[in-house]
Amino acid sequence: IQNRFNLWYKKDLHNGLINYCYRHKISYIAFSPICGRIGKNLLRKEPIIQHLSTLYDITPQQLILSHLIHQQNIVPIPGASTAQQVSINMGAINTKISEAHV
Repeated sequence: IQNRFNLWYKKDLHNGLINYCYRHKISYIAFSPICGRIGKNLLRKEPIIQHLSTLYDITPQQLILSHLIHQQNIVPIPGASTAQQVSINMGAINTKISEAHV
């Protein structure tokens, strides 16, 4: 299943689809996990996102991607139009967010 999923659009979390996918071992492909340039700007304004990004020494985008990457059945597919964005996104793979911070 591939649907839009990000901090501002969580319909499938609330309607049970993500949980259904998890229970039936179906991958959930989350497109637009950062929500583009608008999302990047909004992430900078979220105090908890800023705090955790600083704590883990990663960007806010990496924080969000890392959280999604380490979910059991969610595969985020962030957009990237430059090699630098790809590199930044890849940095999320090596960061594991503590359960206490999820």
